[in-house]
Amino acid sequence: MNKIYFLFMLLLALFFTSAQSLKVEYEVQFKSKDTPELTGSSDFQNKIKSLIDAPQRHILSYSDGNSVYKSILPEVIYDSNKENDFDDEIRKNIYERKQIKIFKLKNEKGAYGYHNLKNEEFYQYVIPHFDILQTLETTEKILGHICKIAEAEMGNKNKAKVWYTEQINIKTGPMAFYDFPGLVLKVETRNMSIIAKKVEKDVGNISLETLDKNIKVYEGEAFAEKMRQPTN
Repeated sequence: MNKIYFLFMLLLALFFTSAQSLKVEYEVQFKSKDTPELTGSSDFQNKIKSLIDAPQRHILSYSDGNSVYKSILPEVIYDSNKENDFDDEIRKNIYERKQIKIFKLKNEKGAYGYHNLKNEEFYQYVIPHFDILQTLETTEKILGHICKIAEAEMGNKNKAKVWYTEQINIKTGPMAFYDFPGLVLKVETRNMSIIAKKVEKDVGNISLETLDKNIKVYEGEAFAEKMRQPTN
């Protein structure tokens, strides 16, 4: 009888864990100061530089093992200089940031990154690889959640420090950092800093954008070759 009760409670716990949903808002600061080659008025160029330097807002939505991670796009920047204004109803100078969009499907190790090159849509499928070098003895609280801190080496040999909380027992997180033993709330690498600013648990009626099965998927060298194609 006790064994039956134990198995029932275990299955019940597994059910509620798998049915969990959440939404996390992250602040992301890219550390690279590389800027695109800019033309147009000085005001136009300064606005672009300010936008590139500013932290970005990203949203992770998770439900029942599936997740979608998106950057929130800022407004398009137009050149207000009259000399660079409309020309046959087409603006000469415009800056529009590309959206980061990553789909993680339940029971799949990898994730699908969305791309749009020359108006052709496609996905890059990547299985991230991390070797955890050590888990520090110290912990840190983020948004009231106790986080363990892991030092890891990524597949490209770059190092990352990852803060995750087992108090929210869901393996998900920002960008490619979704396979740690709990919700990832903070990441530090050589190229970027990510910190959670808000966590909503048990989000009711959450609706995730789904992967478009009509869009082609590239992986490994096939994706690299695709990106080497000339853009003109």
